[in-house]
Amino acid sequence: MRGGADTTALRLLLNENGLKDGDYNIIQVGALAERTAALKAGTILGTAQIEPQASALKPQNRDETVAMMAKTMNVDAKFSANAYERHFVKSKTAPLDLRVDAELMALNADLQRKIGAENVPTDFAKYIDNSVVEKAMAG
Repeated sequence: MRGGADTTALRLLLNENGLKDGDYNIIQVGALAERTAALKAGTILGTAQIEPQASALKPQNRDETVAMMAKTMNVDAKFSANAYERHFVKSKTAPLDLRVDAELMALNADLQRKIGAENVPTDFAKYIDNSVVEKAMAG
């Protein structure tokens, strides 16, 4: 598989909007903090961030994040504030159940295939081990 979930999501989004591999460049910038710093510095035009881990979306950084979203998307701040509230405050993107879901893994594999990934596994059950999560949730 090429890239992680964030890169897969970005490639799928670009693909569904008419861009194919070769129409754009995806470069490795680093971890979430480095990506956010590069975006803030203007050295990259966009980034794939997985929430809620992205440091830019911590509540204490709300105003800065809303301003950055408005600048990046070239929209009025009221629209980026609305998007922030809708997607990061109201939807509570942090997963409540940390167990690996085989159906979601299969969906991810389908999305990987859709963007041209090869050698994508089909038998996910042999890769799933929720024992650590189960033990932690038990107490």
